[in-house]
Amino acid sequence: ANTGGTDILAQILARFTPLPLGTALFLCDASVIVFGAMVFGLERALFAVITLYLSGQMVNFVVMNLGTKYAKTAYIVSEHHEAIGKRIITELHHGGTLISGVGIFTGRERTILLAVVHNQQINHLTQIVHQEDPKAFMFVHETYQALGEGFVPMQNLIKLEEKRSKQNSPNR
Repeated sequence: ANTGGTDILAQILARFTPLPLGTALFLCDASVIVFGAMVFGLERALFAVITLYLSGQMVNFVVMNLGTKYAKTAYIVSEHHEAIGKRIITELHHGGTLISGVGIFTGRERTILLAVVHNQQINHLTQIVHQEDPKAFMFVHETYQALGEGFVPMQNLIKLEEKRSKQNSPNR
């Protein structure tokens, strides 16, 4: 869906780049504001930029919480990684990977739990981590593409790419 105007251009930009939709919308609309600033003045342009920034952040928030093809990758450093891992398996129905690391401040061996979950599950994962270890360290990345078990099968992506390459083939 879109509201017209630069939304269509932003959707195209978001589709073919790693930019989130809200960011793409902001960039497209910001280019219009730059030209508008010459006609309507700098003060009005600044108010427009603030409005665009806020609406872009809201679009990103809504899209990410309603679900898209994006997922979240969480890195969790905790002494209770086994309990957290078991709950990820039983409650979120996902797996994870344990990675060995060394803290640069303490020099101690640490285990890092890496888990990729659907967008809608990140809040639940955060609750699990907090319940099992309130002192855990966790950081989350947006994941543009999650392929394999529990996500999009790689075979589907390969078929889609083959179909696209046939459509774009000069021998058509």
